[in-house]
Amino acid sequence: MRAIRSAGQDRHDRPPAARTWCEPPGPRRRAAVTFLVAWSLAAAGVPFATAVATDPTFTVSADPAVVPVYTGRVYVLFAQRAPREPRFGPSWFGTEPFAAVDVDGWDPATGPIEVGGPGTHWYPPDAAERAARFAAGPWRAQAVVRLNRDSSHLGSGDGNAYSAVWQGAPGDLGPHADGDATAAAPTVLHVDRLVEPPAAPDDPDVHVVEIRSEALSAFHGRTVLLRASVILPPGTTALLRANAGDDAAHGAADDAANGSAAAITPPDAPAAAPVRPIPANYWIGGFGSTHRVARREIAAWRRTPHSGAMARIVLDPDCFGGHHVFADSANNGPWGTALVHELIPALEACFPLRADRDARLLSGHSSGGWTVLWLMLTHPETFGGCWSSAPDPVDFHAFQLVDIHAAEANMYRAADGTRLTIGHNRGRPLLYADDFIAMENVLGEGGQIRSFEWVFSPRGADGLPRPLFDRATGRIDPDVADAWRAWDIHAVLRERWNALAPLIAGRMHIYAGGQDTFHLERAVMRLEQTVRAEGWDLPVRIYEGADHGSFMRPDLIAEIQQSMLDVARGTRAGDATTPQRIPSEAGD
Repeated sequence: MRAIRSAGQDRHDRPPAARTWCEPPGPRRRAAVTFLVAWSLAAAGVPFATAVATDPTFTVSADPAVVPVYTGRVYVLFAQRAPREPRFGPSWFGTEPFAAVDVDGWDPATGPIEVGGPGTHWYPPDAAERAARFAAGPWRAQAVVRLNRDSSHLGSGDGNAYSAVWQGAPGDLGPHADGDATAAAPTVLHVDRLVEPPAAPDDPDVHVVEIRSEALSAFHGRTVLLRASVILPPGTTALLRANAGDDAAHGAADDAANGSAAAITPPDAPAAAPVRPIPANYWIGGFGSTHRVARREIAAWRRTPHSGAMARIVLDPDCFGGHHVFADSANNGPWGTALVHELIPALEACFPLRADRDARLLSGHSSGGWTVLWLMLTHPETFGGCWSSAPDPVDFHAFQLVDIHAAEANMYRAADGTRLTIGHNRGRPLLYADDFIAMENVLGEGGQIRSFEWVFSPRGADGLPRPLFDRATGRIDPDVADAWRAWDIHAVLRERWNALAPLIAGRMHIYAGGQDTFHLERAVMRLEQTVRAEGWDLPVRIYEGADHGSFMRPDLIAEIQQSMLDVARGTRAGDATTPQRIPSEAGD
């Protein structure tokens, strides 16, 4: 899951970042896209209150020189809330209408396509609800074409195409509320711009690294990049450059503002370097985050008490299927292997980082919280410890509100027929599972729930992850649920604790709110019960009354940093080895 605003990043914020390359990437495709979206509307001849209007339809054409042949999904997104552009949707909360069509080998030279007619995916799925919402305008709209095969983002994914914002009156999208059946004039959207990589931050000690992954490129049959933002202690880059006496080799931060591909390399004579190697905190954000959130984190990170003693390395967990959690999976490919054997060695060669286990320290929130636990279990010889906050379900008997292994398990309804939520605020429903999945069905690949399937599910005959549940009924497929057992962190710990304990005991830390916004505390509490019963040295702390992120306060962040440094310095005194429940006044 992603971090909500109190704890992390909004999935659509794409802050600028400096661009430093350990290896120049392949040439980027840059082109202008022009689409014509003409809207035609059949208006009802009776008052709107007693009629359901037909959906808007769109004629979409493209410049053949820009998109000679295109396979993928084309979207039209709507918004009423300003100033956010519609292309940054769909939002999880208060989702606004949007439509999509799939095209397979579409050659714009042969003619346009239609959006809104047969085969169109719509959110909300109910036509009457759409008509009522469209009648309540004015609305703004944008068209988006999803060209980037390595991003889960629509209107903010690098290289995706989008239009200017169109704004119209209520009657432009449906019958007037007073029953006026006058059809709106056609409306044109020109998709004539691409999402460009963000500009560089004004900080010489923040570097964006991108390297080609041989393992992932071989898996996908195309170039796939590993990305990270490195936040060094202030002045580190200047010291490296001065020590090396080579501005050309160590001036990447200056050149990055112009988009050049420079490389930071260690000095020729490391023994003479004035910068001693430092530990690295590898941070993984929640669903929808990328390495570029580092820009927004710079000031906050440097206000923490121990940031000058370590590097903060913000990893990029984003992929077409969602959040790949740095796991070696059948659908996303060998992301964990690529991190450990390709990216980390490259970073340790590029920057003054200690290249030993106790100096590689993992932390992450939400989906990133699950990630760091998994990396610690699968690569315990590589990392010195992990600090996981509000992790995604660590026990699939508590996959939010669902036990996926129960007889007749269902994602949408409890056994008594109660409609299930996947998001709440102290018991008040925020997100219903069936409605959230309806939104994801239009989004296509890259949604949060679908992201779990990209990691945990076996590959189906169609080349895509097998769905855990039937999208129409919510019924869980027991065969797929059984395949998920291999990814159940609680189950893995039960099975392998004795073998793993010499490497992980006292080094895996979990923090959670007692009223997590996405019901994630239920799985943590199941794990906590086993930790207590078995006497495992696995610190678990639950802040009663806290939500998905409100427990992540400055005092806890400082404590986590100190714990990391204790591991790196070999002075780890040991945290409380039994689970702790922190009273609600400490977590609210």
